[in-house]
Amino acid sequence: GDTLTDVKPLMRIMRYVDESNGNNKLVVDTTANLYLYDVGTKTFGPIALPGPFTGDNTQFFNYTNWQYLTSLPSKIYMTNNKDPVTVWDGTGGAATQPDIVTNAAATVKITTCLDVKIYKQRILFIRPTLTGTSQPENQTIWWSSINNGTAAAGTINAKADIAGNGGFLAAPTGDIIQSAEFIRDVLVVFFTHSTWIFRYTGIDSSPFRWDKINDSKSTNAPYGSIAYDDRCTAVGGTGLIACGGANVERYDLPIVDYYETKMSEQYYGQTFAQRYDNLNQSWMLYVSTDTPFPVGSLAAPGADSALIYNFIEQSFATYKFTIPLTCLGIFYNQTGTTWADLTQSWEDTDKPWNSFSNQKTAPILLAGGIDGKVWLMDDANAVKDGTNSIDIDVVSTRWNPIMQAGQKAQFGWIDIYYWVASVDPANPISVTLNFYADNSNNIACSRSLTLDGPLETTSLQMAVGTGVSTYTGTLALVGGVKMAPLSVEVTCTTSTG
Repeated sequence: GDTLTDVKPLMRIMRYVDESNGNNKLVVDTTANLYLYDVGTKTFGPIALPGPFTGDNTQFFNYTNWQYLTSLPSKIYMTNNKDPVTVWDGTGGAATQPDIVTNAAATVKITTCLDVKIYKQRILFIRPTLTGTSQPENQTIWWSSINNGTAAAGTINAKADIAGNGGFLAAPTGDIIQSAEFIRDVLVVFFTHSTWIFRYTGIDSSPFRWDKINDSKSTNAPYGSIAYDDRCTAVGGTGLIACGGANVERYDLPIVDYYETKMSEQYYGQTFAQRYDNLNQSWMLYVSTDTPFPVGSLAAPGADSALIYNFIEQSFATYKFTIPLTCLGIFYNQTGTTWADLTQSWEDTDKPWNSFSNQKTAPILLAGGIDGKVWLMDDANAVKDGTNSIDIDVVSTRWNPIMQAGQKAQFGWIDIYYWVASVDPANPISVTLNFYADNSNNIACSRSLTLDGPLETTSLQMAVGTGVSTYTGTLALVGGVKMAPLSVEVTCTTSTG
């Protein structure tokens, strides 16, 4: 991966979106600086700040894009719950930190906040901290006046004591806001021990209201929530939860104890999640209880593991890292793969030339590291963990079909179906199958399996022609077994050879 010049932990991978033309720019935060990716040189250059960021590696950034007036550039708003809300307009100039004024006298301002969202043409400042205190307003969302991004001389108007100029609303609970995600036109807000809806009312004098939908599910990871089309998910001390707007339930029942046994309770806050539609997956970085990286001089260790959820198949996988990671983000391929890029012969090439991930503008999954590196996580051309091959460990659900009746099952045999991916006799793919019984973690039976075939390479005559241009024929039986080939090579031979 490319390395940032300050070599500090990455705290967010962001996309600046120019809403006037849809163009994207890759912007990243570290604990101290802001960087812009140069597509031409393939390097990151600094964006000037009013002053360095002062957060540590537990204080990630949230961000949002907004072009509140078509006559002005689009802006990206970012916050790390420590430093002032920072704004950049994508023009190549310096970023700014506007005053966010909450009263007519301009004596009280929002100094920072947990998150920023755009809702009904207003900026929402979620769990803000105000002038004169270090204590955030843990149950409160403030909002700006309509279409006011930085209206006058670097000021955002959120004046609650002037009608129509902004306001705030606190949820009637002692729980603390942890994260927020949109489902369609409502904002789902996850608190420490409850879940609420922040909803638009359409009334100018009181444009929003709180509705509670659950008070038994907890959330402990401010950066572990993900928005889907019909629900959003979060991570808490009672498991992985999903909210569809009407109720909250766990979606991790196939791995019901995973969050208790594998994820470090001390470092729940380091959990960072990202949806990745290319593979129908959601990636969740976390600090494990098994092999966490050392903390060293940092406030928390980097993530050593990922829990990967396939939201189409409703299945889970895990990934162990050899490097400590911090955050994830989505960007887009800036160039596509062409025939000129295929340097190997057609027979020897190991690149999937028609892969969607190799196309220009295809989404790519990026990760940030503790050491200031930006990593490409899903390289279609090289299935490697850095320079190392990836060893997989697949865990199935329980196979006993009569377990609910309290009965044991015995299998006479197990058929394993696979696709032969390596035809190199010196380097076949092999797997070890471990079987467990009676809910024990001890291996009851172990078998090794080499995925080396046999391969069906039989040639057969499919059709006989009579000299005309059209030939017809069907696949015949080979050894009494009907073929289901992955590919068929057709060779035409004339009567003269």
